[in-house]
Amino acid sequence: MANLRFHLIFASVFTSCILTSTDLSAQCGGAIQLQPAQPVRGVAAPVIIAPGIPIPPNIILGEDGEVLMLAEDPAVAMEAKSEAESASADAQSFKDAVAQLSLPPKTVDRVIQARQKMLLDPPVKPAEDAEVSEKIAYLTQLITASDWQGVASFISGEADCESCFDQVIGHLAARDESVTPGDVLMLLSLRTQIPDNDTLNHLGQLLKKSQARGNVSHLIKKLSEGLPGIGGINPFGRGLACDLLIEAGLHKETVNFMDPLPASGDAPAELRIRHAIYNVAVAMDSETPELERRNSLIIAADLLLGLFPDSEVESRQRARALEKFAELIIMMPAEWKEEWYGSAFANNNPGRLLVLELLHRHAQLAKARNINPLELLNVLDSLHELTTALLKDASNKDLQRALMDDIARVFVMEMDRSLKKSGRRNSWIETADLSRIAPTAAWLPEVSPEIRQPLAEKSIRILATQDDPKNALAFVRHSCSDEAMDADSLSAALIQSWSQNLDPNRPDENYFERRTVTSSGVFYYPGMMGGQPSAPLTRSKQRRSLRQLADVLVEFNSLGLKDLDWPGLVNAFTVSHSRAEVYRVEDIEKIFGPVAELDPQISIEIARSLWKRLQRNWRDPNVQKSAGTRRTTKEIQQEVERGYSLGQTLLESAFTQDPESWEARVVSANLYFDLGEYWRELDPDLERYIPQREAAFSNYREASDLYMNQVLSGRQPIDTRLYLQWFTTALGASELSFLTVTTRPENDQVMRILEIFNELDSLKKSAHLEQFSAGVESAIGNVPADLRSRFVRHAMRIIEDHPAGMGTRRLAMLYEDLEAEVEFHCKVDGGTDVGTDPFGLHLSLRYTDALERESKGFDIYLHNQVYTPLAQQPMDYKDDLESRIREAFSEHFEIVAIQFNDPDFKPFSFNRPGWMEKSFAYVIMKAKDASVDLIPEVRIDLDFEDGTNGSVRIPVVTPVIPIVASTNSTPRPTHGTAKVELTLDDRELENGTLGMEILADGLGVLPPLNQLVPNWKKAFADSGFQLAEVDGFLDNGLNITEMHDELIASNPMATPIVAKTERSWTLRFQRDLTSTGAAVFQFPEVAEGSDRVCKQYTDFDIVTLDSPNAELSLAKSSGLEVWQIAAGLLALLLGFRFLRSSPETTEHIDPWKIPETLSGLSLLQYLQKIENSKSIGDEALVKQLQDDIRTVESAFFSGDTDSQPVEIDLRQLANDWNQRVSPPS
Repeated sequence: MANLRFHLIFASVFTSCILTSTDLSAQCGGAIQLQPAQPVRGVAAPVIIAPGIPIPPNIILGEDGEVLMLAEDPAVAMEAKSEAESASADAQSFKDAVAQLSLPPKTVDRVIQARQKMLLDPPVKPAEDAEVSEKIAYLTQLITASDWQGVASFISGEADCESCFDQVIGHLAARDESVTPGDVLMLLSLRTQIPDNDTLNHLGQLLKKSQARGNVSHLIKKLSEGLPGIGGINPFGRGLACDLLIEAGLHKETVNFMDPLPASGDAPAELRIRHAIYNVAVAMDSETPELERRNSLIIAADLLLGLFPDSEVESRQRARALEKFAELIIMMPAEWKEEWYGSAFANNNPGRLLVLELLHRHAQLAKARNINPLELLNVLDSLHELTTALLKDASNKDLQRALMDDIARVFVMEMDRSLKKSGRRNSWIETADLSRIAPTAAWLPEVSPEIRQPLAEKSIRILATQDDPKNALAFVRHSCSDEAMDADSLSAALIQSWSQNLDPNRPDENYFERRTVTSSGVFYYPGMMGGQPSAPLTRSKQRRSLRQLADVLVEFNSLGLKDLDWPGLVNAFTVSHSRAEVYRVEDIEKIFGPVAELDPQISIEIARSLWKRLQRNWRDPNVQKSAGTRRTTKEIQQEVERGYSLGQTLLESAFTQDPESWEARVVSANLYFDLGEYWRELDPDLERYIPQREAAFSNYREASDLYMNQVLSGRQPIDTRLYLQWFTTALGASELSFLTVTTRPENDQVMRILEIFNELDSLKKSAHLEQFSAGVESAIGNVPADLRSRFVRHAMRIIEDHPAGMGTRRLAMLYEDLEAEVEFHCKVDGGTDVGTDPFGLHLSLRYTDALERESKGFDIYLHNQVYTPLAQQPMDYKDDLESRIREAFSEHFEIVAIQFNDPDFKPFSFNRPGWMEKSFAYVIMKAKDASVDLIPEVRIDLDFEDGTNGSVRIPVVTPVIPIVASTNSTPRPTHGTAKVELTLDDRELENGTLGMEILADGLGVLPPLNQLVPNWKKAFADSGFQLAEVDGFLDNGLNITEMHDELIASNPMATPIVAKTERSWTLRFQRDLTSTGAAVFQFPEVAEGSDRVCKQYTDFDIVTLDSPNAELSLAKSSGLEVWQIAAGLLALLLGFRFLRSSPETTEHIDPWKIPETLSGLSLLQYLQKIENSKSIGDEALVKQLQDDIRTVESAFFSGDTDSQPVEIDLRQLANDWNQRVSPPS
């Protein structure tokens, strides 16, 4: 086995050497990366890789001796197989299959894998009569492995396949990314024919790629020595080598291959073409100086142009020269082109040939898979220059028109693709580039009549889009005198395309150059991230845009155009304004004429535009701020009201001009209604609002009367836009997107629309209902989700059972079912006699089992930041519900606490079969006064899919619950045993103060202290204390700590969710001087069913007492017993004897030594030690010591965070008292 492993390693190294010798080292960085090995189960016939060692060809051994195989990437194998199969699927012969061959990208990785596979599992050469697909698969493996000898040998064995090897080279030029100079040399060596131009170009492209993976000096040396059909000492072969090197970008290496031009006489055509190509390569070299570049271009052009008048030059050579000249012309200096174009179509100059070559090149580019817009632009640029020269040529008008038609069609096609941004992505020419070379009006007379209109229209749109109305107007001007053209449609195209440039709100020309792309994908540019507002600039652009629009209209009038696109003109006028500027009368009259004389349609369109903008931008303070107008709220209001007034003035003009215009009445009604809504937002004063609303609906009725008279007389086709608008306004807003839940529907107006339809005969009623139903269905998508149910419900009151309303009826039934299968339940925890004390309120959602399954539950409404496909942004459902609860209750109730349930809390059944209940929240609140008698409704919005690729938001409200707050509250249910902690604080007892903190917790709303601890006052009175007059009783309030659900299992009738609450009080008592104080305090009893826990402060700690009795500290320090006096005398005697003892045997300890580490606590203990020692006899000093102790306590241990901290020098204070108590040394 060891011997076998040695031979396998030797074989592997030998294989690496073979691969490296064919330049593969340069491809893979000197290392061969093997694919992961996989175990195999079967082997093929063995092959001998060392004497006496037979090893299967697809097997190697791993380090542990297990049989492994180098596996090819499955994706690569499948792709190569599919490419080969597709190439041969439709081919009738091997030659055709090679021509159709589609190779996968040939990368270094794939070359290595292919060579590994060929070494380990050599492919079997197909038989002569094998299927074409099998042969192509074999050929593809050889190509992928760069086995060029195998490729050449295999192809040579096929009949009628002399050009197949060159076709393979053509495929490689586009797909081979792993090619090395050695590969190119091998391809050149294996060819047996003189390469044609295409093959030479393909080899040049491969050689250009190979320079990144190896040095080409060896290949150039071999070319110099001579390869089959190319290089060597033969002039023709050296010329081909020169062409190859130039195509590869190695023009500097051609010096030794190119014959010089003769000093006198004509040079051969091929030599001139070759020198021309060489000079173009020199000019394109970035290292070439500008003067030499210019001279090289001129030399190349002169050499190529000299071939056309030479009758001895073959047509093949002329065609090649024409192809190179078409590539060269775009690079020529401007002055040279200007001079040459002057005679391009005269004598023997190839102007017409060049046009045809450029048209041919455009056709090839247009059908290419990947189009380079720059190449297209270069072709069109050259065609535009040639067209300018062609128009000056008066000879052969018929031939000129044929060329002009072809050129015009090319421009029409490219302009259309650019305007529509059609075709493959980024394959169109930018409109800014096209506008520079766009056709001019001078082209129109020279092209056929059927081409003039599309040529003019596309040119106008390109020019207008790039803000060039002057040249665009030239086309309109020409069309007025050309019967083959429609001037009105061209004028409409100009206005429509130009409108976007009139918009002063659009980014300026440098917007995209100034933007910054951040990692988050957000664009920041000057103006967004601070800086001065742009109001002056925007107003300046607005004035300029309006002035330009007025000039264009003057031109239209001078041309006698009557049937203008007035909606388009009004739109242009609209977009000419800043988002923050209301239209002005003087601007309207400057462009359209006096308001009183305006065409009614113009007045209506301007008023309609006013109505839409007044709803949105002009009244929005944020828009005004972003535009930098710096208008105050009052000024904004004045501008808005001026806009509504201007709109009504325009409509009055329309009424005067056309008293039967029902459209004018509709827009007037919209303006009346919206102004009333605007005033109501500012000030809910019905005195101004109601007249506006009545005027709006009056105008709708008048519009309906005018419309119906015209319909009945046959002058007006059926048009229900009026009734859709009326219906939308009746719901509370004149535009669907502005409907809100606070807008109230006018039911009488909805019924009035139905009455009008019912007055019609059956045919006309059905036609109106059919169109109205279609309008409703198409409008549903624009209705906000939370208003969709109301919109559909009221629409069905009009549609009723008409067949056209089937879609709306289906939605109405769906919404009704949803509303019937869900309830927002509200229940008072306990009785409804709540008084003004806190009480609990349960909020829960009740729904059917089927609705829960279809909606996937309702847990999301207890979460925030919930993403749903139905919303445009994450939804904060929980916060939204809390805000609704507070908004509903805060007017008449004081909300003590709101606690939401855990979203994972499971729903439970109740006494309604097929229904479930999910607890949402528990609210504790109390009535603000005794007059409150109702708990108002609370709304929650539930989102559902409605099958319209959108959503509906169903509002569900709780019932209104009557309560009684004028009497005392009935006891609140606690649902469980409460615990009451009573903590006695006698630390200030020597000052006559005794305190107690009471903390209670339990389930439900805890009762007041008098119910929880009935005899608390008596307990303190028995100890000789009475409630302090200041801060004696402090109720700290009720808080919810968590939700509790333990009662479900224990009590099926109990409410399944109960809040666990806590309530605390702070009591402060003063000594009653009229009574005798007790030495032991008896803790008061608590209410039955509650657990009492007694605690007491000990300095700064709280200890739990074993009994409900506490010894008061004042009693312990009120006097001195006899035994205490005796003990004191004994201590003094012992101390005296201690001081008289020998210093040699006694170590002196300073009892008043200051602690080494001083803190608030250690200083306080030090001062208390001095106080307890009674070593200070001066009463004034004792009082000062006590004051200092209280100061330290207040500074470091007080819970009052609002008071100002006291600065204490700890060390100084300790030293002062140390000096007062320490004996003098």
